[in-house]
Amino acid sequence: MRAILALPSLCLCGCLGMLTGTGGAPAPGDPGAPDPEAAWSLSIDTSRSDTYLPVGATTATIRGHVVASAGVDRAEIGPGAAPTRVPVDSGGSFTAPATVAPGYSLVEARAYDRQGRVVNGHRSVLSAAYTPEWQLLGETAVLAADEAMLAALGESAGALLGGLDLGSFITPGTALMNNSTCQLFVNRASTGRPSLRLAPTADGRLLAVVRVPDITVGFGGRCNALGTEITVRDSSEADETTVELSMILEPIEPAPGQCIQGFTASDVNLRITSFDLDLRLSGSLLLSLAGEVVGEIIEGPVKSMIQRQLMEQVGPLVGPMLAELRVLDETTTLDFLGTSVELGLCLTGLGPSPEGQLLARLGTRARGPGGLGIEAPGAPHLPTTPPATGGGLLLDPALVSQILFSVWNGGAFAIPDVSALGGGGEGLGFTIDTLSGIVPPLRQMLADGRIPRGAPLVVGVDAQMAPLVRAATPEESATGADVFIELGDLRLSLGTSAGTLFELASHVRLGLSLEATPEGALAPVLVAAASSSRTWIVDTAVTGLAPRNADTLAELVDGLIVSQLSPLLSGVAIALPDLGVPLHVGDVAADPGGYLVIDLTVGAP
Repeated sequence: MRAILALPSLCLCGCLGMLTGTGGAPAPGDPGAPDPEAAWSLSIDTSRSDTYLPVGATTATIRGHVVASAGVDRAEIGPGAAPTRVPVDSGGSFTAPATVAPGYSLVEARAYDRQGRVVNGHRSVLSAAYTPEWQLLGETAVLAADEAMLAALGESAGALLGGLDLGSFITPGTALMNNSTCQLFVNRASTGRPSLRLAPTADGRLLAVVRVPDITVGFGGRCNALGTEITVRDSSEADETTVELSMILEPIEPAPGQCIQGFTASDVNLRITSFDLDLRLSGSLLLSLAGEVVGEIIEGPVKSMIQRQLMEQVGPLVGPMLAELRVLDETTTLDFLGTSVELGLCLTGLGPSPEGQLLARLGTRARGPGGLGIEAPGAPHLPTTPPATGGGLLLDPALVSQILFSVWNGGAFAIPDVSALGGGGEGLGFTIDTLSGIVPPLRQMLADGRIPRGAPLVVGVDAQMAPLVRAATPEESATGADVFIELGDLRLSLGTSAGTLFELASHVRLGLSLEATPEGALAPVLVAAASSSRTWIVDTAVTGLAPRNADTLAELVDGLIVSQLSPLLSGVAIALPDLGVPLHVGDVAADPGGYLVIDLTVGAP
């Protein structure tokens, strides 16, 4: 994965190569000049080793090839303090197993020639699960939905009822009563805008209540009261009526890798919560007394008619709408390092927690520009175990892995500013002259004009392996880190515009603290004490490079790489699901099961 950046003080390019070392004894009187008769070369190539292993794998196969002008002495695998010697065949090849842990492992490999010279062939190996772009990753987040949260979701989802014309739920001419006492018929009907309320039940299920306010039913006709026929004028009405239609919604279990597409409704109930009857009578001198009698006669039938009509006509309309309700189903676009990433979020599960809360399980999918034919099988992530929770949000770091994978796949994962390599002066660029101070063979190259004096250093960045995001362990949390981003085989090339002189690789671990922003998002902040890198020279075109000089160069880059990656995090924030109301994030802590436990409140803090 190549990312090229152009800076005012230096240019950026890159190269690939195998691990090599070359050298020679200096000629008398010129400590920087190589002696052709004493020239040597030594290289090790481990590029065919295992790189991406499935989750749970504990052993990687390291495949290497050694070439030495002075003859191959041996190859080693494992830490320098306790290496394992591996046999090298007559062609210089070797194969050896190496123990790896979940996540990124750095496997050290070395080759020695018969003169005792050594080169490094380290390999970064990733053991994880992998999710391809735009494939759903279930339970990326688990939300303990309380009443305030569900109320906000209900307001957002209730928009689907806005187009429902409940004013036609009673057809003009429908009989309210038609018997020997009264013959009353509906002449008009209207309702207010319906709303949806979601709430948890005591047993951890989802209650949906559709509230239909401001129902007015106009009617007219005739009634017999006190032995007299009373005319009920057409201006009579039942108004200021509110009806609530409630039901328990249970999600239809989706197929593996799919979102919830609908709900089944049970325990459907309708009740009238407010009612007012206005009668306009004529045809009798005893209207006051007759009105009370007629009102008592028709109040029950009018209420029953409204309830019956709503259940028979509105219920079948609202029920399917709620059955197809999309809760937390949205797609948004993020911009990270100039790369647009599409992120989808949906509900994958809903059920009670051990404490009786309503737990919403969310799945995510992500994709970016991509299309670079990368080797990684997908966004890497480690298995997690959701803890029993009393509330808030559980966030799987795999969500961030999905986002970073799409960014990396799009070619934007790079170091934005390496001008600080110049030694600390603001705006000071790192020139080849500065580098010659720690790499003596460069002095002769400058002296004979092969490299122009003052030539700016050309630095290439190539993040070859997919980034992994994981939660901090309980021990790592003591440093203040909540999550870690790990990079394997981050390639750096150093040279001039005339060509590459050195290629280095680094195994990087960035410890991050997640802090809340005023907008309710989570912003990552680098924790230097929890961050580290291990850098080694992969290839060099400089002859006469002593091991101590190679180590000094690697240590210089190794000491600066974490600080140079820090600006990548500037302005970055992970937005939480939009519930239609402000979200306020409190403390963030890593759970031993691998999730991040986030205190979350809805509304004003």
